[in-house]
Amino acid sequence: MKIAIDLTSFNKEFRGGKEQVVCNLITGFTSQSPQTELVIFCYEDYEKKAKKLAKKATIISFKRWKIKKLIQDMYLRTFIMKKYLDNVDVLFFPIYYTGFHKFSIPTIVLPHDIHFKSHPSSFDVLTRIKESILYKTDFSLRDHIIAISDFDYKEMIKFYPAYTEKITKIYNPIVAPKTIRQSKRKHLLAINVGFAHKNIKTLIKAYSLIKDTCSLPLILVGKSYDDVNINEMIKKYELQEHITYMGYVDDEQLKQLFIDAYAYITPSIYEGFGMTAVEAMLYKVPVISSKQEALVEVTFNNVAYYEPYNDAKALAKEITKLIRHYPDDIYLATLKEKATKIYHFEKIAIEYLKFFEKISQQIIYVDPMSYHNLALYDHSLLSAMSLMNIIYVGNQNYNLANNHQIKRLYNYSKYSLTIRKVSSYLSSQRKLYKLIKKHHIKVIHLQWSRMAFFDYLFIKLMKRKLHIKFVYTSHDTFSHNFEKSKKKAYLKLMGVANRIIVHTNKSANILETHGYHQVTVINHGLLDIRKMYPPEPIDYNKDNRIVFSLLGYMEEYKGTDLLIKAWMTSKKLMSNKRIQLVVIGRNKMEYQPVISVNSNIIFKDTLLNDYAFTRWMEISDVVVLPYQKISQSGLLLTALSMNKHFIVNDVGEMAIPIKKYQLGWVIKENSVKGLQIQLERIVKDIEKNGLPAISEKTLNKIENDYSWKVSGEKTMEIYRKLL
Repeated sequence: MKIAIDLTSFNKEFRGGKEQVVCNLITGFTSQSPQTELVIFCYEDYEKKAKKLAKKATIISFKRWKIKKLIQDMYLRTFIMKKYLDNVDVLFFPIYYTGFHKFSIPTIVLPHDIHFKSHPSSFDVLTRIKESILYKTDFSLRDHIIAISDFDYKEMIKFYPAYTEKITKIYNPIVAPKTIRQSKRKHLLAINVGFAHKNIKTLIKAYSLIKDTCSLPLILVGKSYDDVNINEMIKKYELQEHITYMGYVDDEQLKQLFIDAYAYITPSIYEGFGMTAVEAMLYKVPVISSKQEALVEVTFNNVAYYEPYNDAKALAKEITKLIRHYPDDIYLATLKEKATKIYHFEKIAIEYLKFFEKISQQIIYVDPMSYHNLALYDHSLLSAMSLMNIIYVGNQNYNLANNHQIKRLYNYSKYSLTIRKVSSYLSSQRKLYKLIKKHHIKVIHLQWSRMAFFDYLFIKLMKRKLHIKFVYTSHDTFSHNFEKSKKKAYLKLMGVANRIIVHTNKSANILETHGYHQVTVINHGLLDIRKMYPPEPIDYNKDNRIVFSLLGYMEEYKGTDLLIKAWMTSKKLMSNKRIQLVVIGRNKMEYQPVISVNSNIIFKDTLLNDYAFTRWMEISDVVVLPYQKISQSGLLLTALSMNKHFIVNDVGEMAIPIKKYQLGWVIKENSVKGLQIQLERIVKDIEKNGLPAISEKTLNKIENDYSWKVSGEKTMEIYRKLL
C-alpha cells in the first residue's frame, strides 16, 4: 500500500502534540509494515526531519514563499499535490486546512479537535469565521475524518451531524519508554503550557497558594503561543524561586523531566485527547487533571481530578492531597500497563494501516435482483468477505440482516409495465454511477444482470471514465430460456469483464468456446434457508408418506410439466397411498394440469413465501429436479444443505453432487413415458430398501465442498489481484 502524508503544516520548530502524533504514527508505519510505501509532502525546512522519520520514504519538498504561510499551504494542497499521486492509495492530512480540491483517491483528515466550536469565547471573531469556513470545507471534501477520542467523536457529531458517517475513532499513538531508571521524584511538571486553553494561569495561581508548604519546585515546558506571557505571571505571584519556565526542550531533556517528576499536572480547559497526561502514566508519574471530558476518558477516570478547571483553590487542594497520600507503585504500574496496551504507537499505527487498507480497497457488489434465494446467496457470500471494504448495492426488497454496507438502489421489480421497469432500472444505474464516483470504487462485481445490454453500456462507460475493474458472476452461463438477442447481450457484457466467475467446470468450458479465458470456477455455497427463514406452520398431515417435491416457479425448462404428466399417467404412482407428489409455486407454463382432489398430488399455483418454502423442504423426502436446461440449481443446493435425497436429470452439472455423495438417483430421460418408468422404479426401490442414511463423513464433505468461507476467500483473492 502506498500512503501520501501531508506534513506541510510543520517546520523546523516543534509544533507540540499535533506534530508528535504524526511523528509517532510515521515511526509506527515504518516499524510495523515494511511493505508500506510512504510519500511525504513537506517544506524544505522540514525535509531533514522527514528523512529521519522515514528513511525509505519518497520526500517531495517545496520551497517556502515570502507570503503568509496559510496561502501557500492551501495553494499546494489545492493545485500541486494532486500531480504527485499516481499509484498512491490514500492521502492523509494529519492536521486541518486541507485545501479546496476533491481528490480522485480516498482522503483522510485528522482535525485533532474542534475547540473553536466548543469554546467560541476563547477565539476572536475573525478566527472563528476562518475556522468555520475551513473546517466545513475539510469535512465536506475529505472522505474520512479521524476522531481521537470518544469525546472528540461526540463533539464532531454534535457540531457536524451531516458528516457522521465519515467519522472513525482512533486514539492517538504514544511512544512508551522502554526502560525507566529510578525516579528522583523531585519536581511537579506541566508541559505544552504556551497555549491559552492549557490554562497555565490557574496552575500558577494554585501553586502560589501552597508555595510556603510545598517543597517541590514547579517546572513548566513549552513554547509560548496565544499571547500567554508565562514569565509575567510568575513575577506577578513572586514565584521566580519556585517555578522554572524552560520553554521548548528536546526529547532527551523531556524524558529526564518526566522520569524525575513527582506529579504531572494538566489544568487544561479543553482537550480532544490529552497526550501529555497519557505520557505521564507511561512514565509511572501520578497525574492531577482538570475534569475535562477527554482527559477523564484517556486517563480511564482513574487519576486525581479537580473541578471546575479555573478553580485554583480546588487544584491547590488536590496537589496537597497527592503529596500527603502518594499513590503506591502497584497503582502506577497498573495505569502504565493499561495505557501501553491501548495507546502504544505500534498498535495505533496498525489500526491506521488497517483503516487505510480498508478504505483503499473499495469494492462495490451489485445485485439488482437481491430478493428470495438470490438475497440469501448475496448475504452468505458477503458475510464470508467481511475482511474487505465492500459496499453492497441491492434491491429494495432485500430483507435480510444489515451486516453489510447496503444501499437499496433498485426498485424496478415493483413495476409491471416494461417501460416503467426499464426507466426505473436506468435511474438506479445513474445513482450507482454517482455512488461509485463518490467512494472511489476500484472494483465492481455484478451478480445476476437484469438488463444485460444496458449493463454492458454502463460498465463500458465506467471503465472508460472511472477506470474501474469489472467482475461478473455468470450463474447459468447462458440462461435456460435465453433468446438469441439476450445471449448476444450477455456475451457483450462478459466481453468487458476483467474476470468472470462461474460455478461449474462445464460453464467454464462453454465460455472457453466463445473465446473467454478470464474465467475462474468458484463453487456455489450451500443455501441453508433455515437460518434466514425459519419454517412456518402449514396445514398438512404427512402420515408417514414419502413426499416427493418440486418447489418454486413452475417452468418448462425445469421439467415441471414432464414430472406432473409422468406421475398422472402412472397408475402405480397415482394409486400408491404411501407416496405423495408436492408441486407448489407460481405457474409460468402454458400447461395447466387438472388435478383430482382425491389424488396423491398436491398442486398449488401460488407464490410460495420463504417461510412456507422452508417448511415444505423440511417435509420433503426426495427433491425431484427433472431440469431440461440448467448449469447449477439453487434449489439443489438448498436441498443439499438440508440433507435431502434427489432425483435429477443429467444436465449441466446437476448430477455431480448426486454421484459424488450417493444421495439419490440420476435419470436421463426427456419423455413423459421414460420419466414415468424411472419414477416407478425409484419408488419401488425406496419402498423395498428405504432411503439410505447419510453419514456424518458425507455431511462434512458436503459442507467443505460447498463452503461459503472458501467461496469468499477465492472471490476476495480475485478482488486483491485486480486491486
